[in-house]
Amino acid sequence: MSVQPASSSASPSIWGEIYQVPGRISRDILLRARELCLNGDIQQFRDLFDSAQSSSENFHIDDFGLDINEPMCETQPPVLGIAIKNEEMVSWLLDHGAEPNKRTFIDVTPLSWAVERAPISTIRLMLDYCQNIQPGQLLHHAVQRDADTIEVLEMLLQKGAPLNTPVHEDLPTFSVLCFMSLGTPLHRASELGRVDVVRYLLSKGADQDVRDSSGLTAMELAARLNQQAVVEVLQRHESGGSPVYHP
Repeated sequence: MSVQPASSSASPSIWGEIYQVPGRISRDILLRARELCLNGDIQQFRDLFDSAQSSSENFHIDDFGLDINEPMCETQPPVLGIAIKNEEMVSWLLDHGAEPNKRTFIDVTPLSWAVERAPISTIRLMLDYCQNIQPGQLLHHAVQRDADTIEVLEMLLQKGAPLNTPVHEDLPTFSVLCFMSLGTPLHRASELGRVDVVRYLLSKGADQDVRDSSGLTAMELAARLNQQAVVEVLQRHESGGSPVYHP
Protein backbone atom coordinates (compact mmCIF):
# COMPACT_ATOMS: atom_id res chain seq x y z
CA MET A 1 0.00 0.00 0.00
CA SER A 2 1.48 3.33 -1.02
CA VAL A 3 1.59 6.29 1.32
CA GLN A 4 1.74 9.69 -0.32
CA PRO A 5 2.70 13.12 0.96
CA ALA A 6 -0.22 15.50 1.03
CA SER A 7 -0.27 19.01 -0.36
CA SER A 8 2.72 21.21 0.34
CA SER A 9 0.40 23.82 1.84
CA ALA A 10 1.27 22.39 5.24
CA SER A 11 3.96 24.17 7.23
CA PRO A 12 7.15 22.05 6.85
CA SER A 13 9.01 24.09 9.43
CA ILE A 14 6.62 22.92 12.14
CA TRP A 15 4.99 19.71 11.00
CA GLY A 16 6.85 18.57 7.90
CA GLU A 17 4.84 16.90 5.17
CA ILE A 18 1.50 15.33 6.00
CA TYR A 19 1.36 11.72 4.89
CA GLN A 20 -1.99 10.18 4.07
CA VAL A 21 -2.80 6.51 4.13
CA PRO A 22 -5.26 5.90 1.27
CA GLY A 23 -8.73 5.94 2.79
CA ARG A 24 -12.27 7.08 2.25
CA ILE A 25 -11.80 10.81 2.84
CA SER A 26 -10.37 13.22 0.29
CA ARG A 27 -7.01 14.81 0.93
CA ASP A 28 -8.53 18.29 0.72
CA ILE A 29 -10.85 17.50 3.62
CA LEU A 30 -7.99 16.06 5.65
CA LEU A 31 -5.91 19.18 5.12
CA ARG A 32 -8.82 21.43 6.01
CA ALA A 33 -9.46 19.39 9.17
CA ARG A 34 -5.83 19.77 10.17
CA GLU A 35 -5.98 23.54 9.64
CA LEU A 36 -9.11 23.85 11.79
CA CYS A 37 -7.54 21.77 14.55
CA LEU A 38 -4.45 23.95 14.61
CA ASN A 39 -6.63 27.08 14.73
CA GLY A 40 -8.79 25.65 17.51
CA ASP A 41 -11.98 26.16 15.49
CA ILE A 42 -14.07 23.36 16.98
CA GLN A 43 -17.39 24.35 15.41
CA GLN A 44 -16.07 24.46 11.85
CA PHE A 45 -14.20 21.20 12.50
CA ARG A 46 -17.55 19.64 13.45
CA ASP A 47 -19.25 21.11 10.38
CA LEU A 48 -16.52 19.68 8.18
CA PHE A 49 -17.02 16.20 9.60
CA ASP A 50 -20.77 16.44 9.10
CA SER A 51 -20.45 17.63 5.52
CA ALA A 52 -18.01 14.82 4.71
CA GLN A 53 -20.31 12.31 6.34
CA SER A 54 -23.37 13.46 4.39
CA SER A 55 -21.52 13.54 1.06
CA SER A 56 -19.87 10.12 1.27
CA GLU A 57 -21.41 6.75 1.97
CA ASN A 58 -17.94 5.54 2.92
CA PHE A 59 -17.22 8.23 5.51
CA HIS A 60 -15.41 7.06 8.62
CA ILE A 61 -13.88 9.16 11.39
CA ASP A 62 -10.77 6.94 11.50
CA ASP A 63 -9.76 8.18 8.06
CA PHE A 64 -8.72 11.47 9.65
CA GLY A 65 -5.90 9.63 11.38
CA LEU A 66 -7.01 11.14 14.69
CA ASP A 67 -7.70 9.49 18.00
CA ILE A 68 -10.25 11.76 19.63
CA ASN A 69 -9.46 10.09 22.95
CA GLU A 70 -5.76 10.93 22.82
CA PRO A 71 -4.87 13.42 25.61
CA MET A 72 -3.47 16.70 24.38
CA CYS A 73 -0.52 16.20 26.72
CA GLU A 74 0.23 14.73 30.15
CA THR A 75 -1.75 17.49 31.87
CA GLN A 76 -4.55 18.22 29.38
CA PRO A 77 -7.39 15.85 28.47
CA PRO A 78 -8.56 14.95 24.96
CA VAL A 79 -10.56 17.28 22.72
CA LEU A 80 -13.80 16.54 24.60
CA GLY A 81 -12.35 18.47 27.53
CA ILE A 82 -11.73 21.50 25.32
CA ALA A 83 -15.32 21.48 24.01
CA ILE A 84 -17.07 21.57 27.41
CA LYS A 85 -18.48 25.09 26.94
CA ASN A 86 -20.30 23.98 23.76
CA GLU A 87 -22.92 21.39 24.66
CA GLU A 88 -23.81 20.67 21.04
CA MET A 89 -20.17 19.90 20.29
CA VAL A 90 -19.90 17.75 23.41
CA SER A 91 -22.93 15.75 22.30
CA TRP A 92 -21.45 15.28 18.84
CA LEU A 93 -18.10 14.11 20.20
CA LEU A 94 -19.77 11.69 22.62
CA ASP A 95 -21.83 10.25 19.77
CA HIS A 96 -18.59 9.73 17.82
CA GLY A 97 -16.84 7.79 20.57
CA ALA A 98 -15.29 10.41 22.84
CA GLU A 99 -14.74 9.07 26.37
CA PRO A 100 -15.48 11.38 29.34
CA ASN A 101 -13.19 9.30 31.57
CA LYS A 102 -10.08 9.20 29.37
CA ARG A 103 -7.21 9.95 31.76
CA THR A 104 -4.04 11.91 31.31
CA PHE A 105 -0.89 10.90 33.18
CA ILE A 106 -1.95 13.04 36.14
CA ASP A 107 -5.55 11.74 36.06
CA VAL A 108 -7.25 14.71 34.45
CA THR A 109 -10.21 13.66 32.32
CA PRO A 110 -12.63 15.59 30.12
CA LEU A 111 -15.16 15.12 32.92
CA SER A 112 -12.65 16.64 35.39
CA TRP A 113 -12.65 19.86 33.41
CA ALA A 114 -16.41 19.69 32.92
CA VAL A 115 -17.28 19.44 36.62
CA GLU A 116 -14.98 22.40 37.26
CA ARG A 117 -16.04 24.67 34.40
CA ALA A 118 -18.99 23.42 32.33
CA PRO A 119 -22.72 24.17 32.62
CA ILE A 120 -24.64 21.63 34.69
CA SER A 121 -26.57 20.40 31.65
CA THR A 122 -23.29 19.48 29.96
CA ILE A 123 -22.09 17.65 33.07
CA ARG A 124 -25.32 15.63 33.16
CA LEU A 125 -24.90 14.76 29.50
CA MET A 126 -21.34 13.52 30.03
CA LEU A 127 -22.32 11.55 33.13
CA ASP A 128 -24.86 9.67 31.02
CA TYR A 129 -21.89 8.24 29.09
CA CYS A 130 -19.96 7.21 32.23
CA GLN A 131 -20.12 3.77 33.79
CA ASN A 132 -17.56 4.72 36.42
CA ILE A 133 -16.90 8.11 38.01
CA GLN A 134 -13.86 7.08 40.03
CA PRO A 135 -11.33 8.48 37.51
CA GLY A 136 -10.53 12.16 37.29
CA GLN A 137 -10.51 13.34 40.93
CA LEU A 138 -13.96 14.77 40.24
CA LEU A 139 -14.87 16.15 43.67
CA HIS A 140 -11.52 17.94 43.92
CA HIS A 141 -12.23 19.68 40.61
CA ALA A 142 -15.87 20.43 41.40
CA VAL A 143 -14.87 22.19 44.64
CA GLN A 144 -13.11 24.78 42.47
CA ARG A 145 -16.24 25.81 40.53
CA ASP A 146 -17.24 29.47 40.49
CA ALA A 147 -20.98 28.73 40.62
CA ASP A 148 -23.41 25.88 41.36
CA THR A 149 -20.71 24.10 43.33
CA ILE A 150 -23.00 22.34 45.77
CA GLU A 151 -25.36 21.16 43.04
CA VAL A 152 -22.49 19.59 41.12
CA LEU A 153 -21.02 18.01 44.27
CA GLU A 154 -24.44 16.55 45.10
CA MET A 155 -24.73 15.12 41.62
CA LEU A 156 -21.32 13.46 41.86
CA LEU A 157 -21.86 12.09 45.36
CA GLN A 158 -25.15 10.56 44.28
CA LYS A 159 -23.23 8.80 41.51
CA GLY A 160 -20.73 7.42 44.04
CA ALA A 161 -17.75 9.76 43.80
CA PRO A 162 -15.29 8.99 46.65
CA LEU A 163 -15.58 11.60 49.41
CA ASN A 164 -12.59 10.83 51.64
CA THR A 165 -9.95 9.68 49.16
CA PRO A 166 -6.88 11.94 48.93
CA VAL A 167 -6.09 13.11 45.43
CA HIS A 168 -3.86 10.72 43.43
CA GLU A 169 -3.72 8.27 46.35
CA ASP A 170 -4.31 5.21 44.17
CA LEU A 171 -2.18 6.32 41.23
CA PRO A 172 1.52 6.11 40.29
CA THR A 173 1.50 9.91 40.05
CA PHE A 174 1.20 10.13 43.84
CA SER A 175 4.92 9.42 44.18
CA VAL A 176 5.65 12.12 41.59
CA LEU A 177 3.39 14.79 43.08
CA CYS A 178 3.55 13.95 46.79
CA PHE A 179 5.69 17.04 47.46
CA MET A 180 2.43 18.96 46.99
CA SER A 181 -0.32 18.98 49.62
CA LEU A 182 -2.41 16.18 48.17
CA GLY A 183 -5.53 15.79 50.27
CA THR A 184 -9.25 15.11 50.18
CA PRO A 185 -11.95 17.33 48.69
CA LEU A 186 -12.36 18.72 52.21
CA HIS A 187 -8.70 19.74 52.21
CA ARG A 188 -9.18 21.53 48.90
CA ALA A 189 -12.31 23.35 50.04
CA SER A 190 -10.54 24.36 53.26
CA GLU A 191 -7.52 25.58 51.34
CA LEU A 192 -9.73 27.76 49.14
CA GLY A 193 -11.70 29.15 52.07
CA ARG A 194 -14.97 27.76 50.74
CA VAL A 195 -16.94 27.76 53.99
CA ASP A 196 -20.20 26.74 52.31
CA VAL A 197 -18.52 23.79 50.62
CA VAL A 198 -16.76 22.76 53.84
CA ARG A 199 -20.10 22.72 55.66
CA TYR A 200 -21.70 20.74 52.86
CA LEU A 201 -18.93 18.13 52.71
CA LEU A 202 -19.04 17.68 56.48
CA SER A 203 -22.81 17.21 56.32
CA LYS A 204 -22.22 14.43 53.78
CA GLY A 205 -19.73 12.61 56.00
CA ALA A 206 -16.36 14.08 55.08
CA ASP A 207 -13.71 12.86 57.52
CA GLN A 208 -11.72 15.81 58.80
CA ASP A 209 -9.16 13.54 60.48
CA VAL A 210 -7.72 12.39 57.14
CA ARG A 211 -4.23 13.81 56.58
CA ASP A 212 -2.83 15.03 53.30
CA SER A 213 0.55 14.10 51.83
CA SER A 214 2.16 16.75 54.05
CA GLY A 215 0.64 15.19 57.16
CA LEU A 216 -1.93 17.93 57.72
CA THR A 217 -5.61 17.61 58.52
CA ALA A 218 -8.04 19.97 56.79
CA MET A 219 -8.16 22.13 59.93
CA GLU A 220 -4.38 22.33 60.19
CA LEU A 221 -4.15 23.26 56.53
CA ALA A 222 -6.81 25.95 56.90
CA ALA A 223 -5.03 27.37 59.97
CA ARG A 224 -1.72 27.45 58.13
CA LEU A 225 -3.37 29.41 55.31
CA ASN A 226 -5.19 31.73 57.72
CA GLN A 227 -8.63 30.57 56.61
CA GLN A 228 -10.09 31.38 60.00
CA ALA A 229 -13.76 31.00 59.05
CA VAL A 230 -13.04 27.47 57.86
CA VAL A 231 -11.09 26.68 61.03
CA GLU A 232 -14.07 27.74 63.14
CA VAL A 233 -16.45 25.49 61.20
CA LEU A 234 -14.09 22.53 61.53
CA GLN A 235 -13.53 23.18 65.24
CA ARG A 236 -17.27 23.23 65.91
CA HIS A 237 -17.70 20.00 64.01
CA GLU A 238 -14.79 18.39 65.87
CA SER A 239 -16.43 19.39 69.16
CA GLY A 240 -19.57 17.53 68.21
CA GLY A 241 -21.53 20.29 66.57
CA SER A 242 -23.55 19.33 63.53
CA PRO A 243 -22.45 21.08 60.33
CA VAL A 244 -25.33 23.25 59.19
CA TYR A 245 -25.39 23.79 55.46
CA HIS A 246 -27.68 26.55 54.19
CA PRO A 247 -28.39 26.29 50.44
